[in-house]
Amino acid sequence: VNKVLGRRRGGWLLQDPDTALAMIDAVLDAVQGDVPVTVKMRRGSDDSEAAEARFWTILEGAIRRGITAATVHPRTVAQKYVGPSRWPFLREVKRRVGSFTILGSGDLFSAYDALDMLRDTGVDGVTIARGCIGNPFVFEQFAALAAGRVPERPTCRRQRLALHRHWQLAVPFYGDERRALPPVRMHAVKYAQYHPEPLLARERLVAVRQPADLLRTIDEVFDDCHDAGGPRPLERADAVVPALQSCSE
Repeated sequence: VNKVLGRRRGGWLLQDPDTALAMIDAVLDAVQGDVPVTVKMRRGSDDSEAAEARFWTILEGAIRRGITAATVHPRTVAQKYVGPSRWPFLREVKRRVGSFTILGSGDLFSAYDALDMLRDTGVDGVTIARGCIGNPFVFEQFAALAAGRVPERPTCRRQRLALHRHWQLAVPFYGDERRALPPVRMHAVKYAQYHPEPLLARERLVAVRQPADLLRTIDEVFDDCHDAGGPRPLERADAVVPALQSCSE
C-alpha cells in the first residue's frame, strides 16, 4: 500500500536488494539460529526484466545466508490486488531453488485453490491470506480434500461460535469494545458468504453500529434454525472471491 511504499518499506525493498539483504543479515545475526527466519516476497516491483532480476538477487542471496523458507506471491508490487497472480512463476521458482522450501501465495480463496496450487506449481506448501477472512474453516476443508474427502460448508452454529471467540479475543487486543467493533464486524460480514441467505445476513451485519448490538445480531443471523439437514458439502462452485472491503462497513 502507498503509505508503506512511501516510507521505503515492504514491497519497496524489492527495488533495493542491498538494503533487503542487509535486513536479512541483521535478523539472522540477532536470532543466532534460535528460531527459523523466513521471508515473503512478491515476484518483483513491476513486470520489467530488471525487477525480476532483483527478485532473484534477493531470494538467492537470502537462501545463501541461511533463511529457512520463502513465501512467494506471484503478483508484482505494482499490481497490488489487481489481476491474477502468475502461478507459473511459482513453478519456475521451485524448479530453480531445488530442495529449498518455497511456500506459495496469491488467489487462494478456497481449499480447492490451495490444492490446485500445490499440484500445479510443485511448491512445498501454501499460505492463505484473504481466503481465510470469514472462513477460518478453510484449513480443515483443505485437510479433508488432501485426505480425499469432500469438505463441508461451515454450519451457522460453528460460524456463530467462531465469531463469539473472535470477539472474545479482539476486545483485549484492541483495548476496548468500541475499537474492536469495526474489524470484527468486517470479519462477520465475510462469514455471510456461506450463510443460506448471504445477502440478508450481510445486510444485517453491515447495519451494526454499536458493540452491544454485535453479538445479538450474530446470534440472530447465525441461529441454529438455519442448519436444517446438517452440514452440507463444500463444492468448488461455492468458493467466493472476496472483494476488498473496508472496516467501515
